[in-house]
Amino acid sequence: MYKAVGSRGSRVSRVLWMLEELGQPY
Repeated sequence: MYKAVGSRGSRVSRVLWMLEELGQPY
């Protein structure tokens, strides 16, 4: 998962993680 990503690019990782959780295509 993108949770492994540290503070580096936290915003992007959070967005990708949310999309992954919601199962939305990206």
